[in-house]
Amino acid sequence: MSPATRLNDGLITLAPTLFFVFSTIWFSKSELSTRFFTWLNDNYTPWEINVYWTLGITTGSYWLIGVIFMAFDMFDPLHNLVKKYKLQPDIRLTWTQYLEVMRIAGRNLLFVNIPLTLLTAHLSPLRTTLPLPSGWTIFGHYWLCMLFEEVGFYAVHRTVHSKRLYAKVHKLHHTFTAPIALASTYCSMTEHLFVSTSTSTLVLTLSPTSSRSSPPSTSSTPTGSSP
Repeated sequence: MSPATRLNDGLITLAPTLFFVFSTIWFSKSELSTRFFTWLNDNYTPWEINVYWTLGITTGSYWLIGVIFMAFDMFDPLHNLVKKYKLQPDIRLTWTQYLEVMRIAGRNLLFVNIPLTLLTAHLSPLRTTLPLPSGWTIFGHYWLCMLFEEVGFYAVHRTVHSKRLYAKVHKLHHTFTAPIALASTYCSMTEHLFVSTSTSTLVLTLSPTSSRSSPPSTSSTPTGSSP
């Protein structure tokens, strides 16, 4: 592979990340973000924003993307459109297997993601008020998240591949050998806590946009609401 090809492959791999970084910066500088965050704080408390909106956005994105990919797997007209682009063997799950994947993913959401979101919102809530962080802060935060995610995930993932932990902690995740979007969280709750979510939670806890003051009150009245 030539250096130019490697460079192009690297840029293509980074393209989605760069899109999200610069889209976030653009949004934060737009009038739309000011109106949205004003509305958000007028109608929800900081605790509600940290919990309900964080879970809504992350969980909604995960299931929406997963269901779209599942549709390309399960329905022949859609599958035939993308089949020629698949890099791995054309392995398709049955409805029974997909239901099992969704059951495990739902269990991990209920018993890991939700409690962890509640704990993070209590111990280190993200700041929800205007003004939003600067473009440089957003840019740095994205790359800090990537650094923690790549290094942390590699270290923990390598650990669960050890002989002592693989069968007990990680083997379930390798039930399906072909990439399946929804199966990214098809794993034991222990693995989901320490491999899938621990590094990103640590980044949020250390984030320059988190509030180190007292945790937001669940009983406070939203700004602009009637007492």
